[in-house]
This record gives sequence, structure tokens and C-alpha cells, in this order.
Amino acid sequence: MRGSPEPPDSSDETMPAARRRRRRSPKRPRFLARFPEHEGLAKAVLAYERGDYAEVRIISKNLLEREEDADVRGAASELLRRIEPDRLVVAIVWSSFVLLGLIILWAYGHGR
Repeated sequence: MRGSPEPPDSSDETMPAARRRRRRSPKRPRFLARFPEHEGLAKAVLAYERGDYAEVRIISKNLLEREEDADVRGAASELLRRIEPDRLVVAIVWSSFVLLGLIILWAYGHGR
């Protein structure tokens, strides 16, 4: 009778080093792989990965103003677009505030 093959041992000793590094390190967003090699853009990408969006905004706006390479400007624009708040979420939050205000006004108007 044929048995199913045993799953490979997933301990760190038997796993190739590259695979261990990949498993331990957080995944990098795929869109970053399309960006061109550029020193300023690399700083913006590192700030993006750290979550320092204020720094991303400063570096990216600087790149948009001063860089001549269209690919670098496009990548900087992409980073700026990705750190902007989602328009739908902004609309929902503002609608919630308006609804809360209307409920408060109604409660004061109909209270005794």
C-alpha cells in the first residue's frame, strides 16, 4: 500500500537561508518593485515602509518639483496617492458627523 509522502520538515535547520529570510521578514508591497532605482526615491520608499508618511510626503513633493526623470516623478506621485486618505472613508466620517448633529438637534427640539 502506498502512503502519502511526509510533508517536508519546516524547521529552520533544513530550510534554505533565502526562504528563512523571506519567512521572517515582512512582505514588501509589490508596487514598490516597479519603481526605478533612484537615491531620493529609495529614501521615500524606506520612509513608506517605516510608516513615516510625513517624510514620504516631503520627499515625494520634492521629487515631483525637482526631478526631470518622468519615471521617478511617476513613482513619487504613486507614493503620494497611496498615502492619501480614501475618499469613501472621508465621506462616511463626515456623513456620520452630520447625522450625529441632526440627531442632537432633533433630541433638543423634541425634549421636554
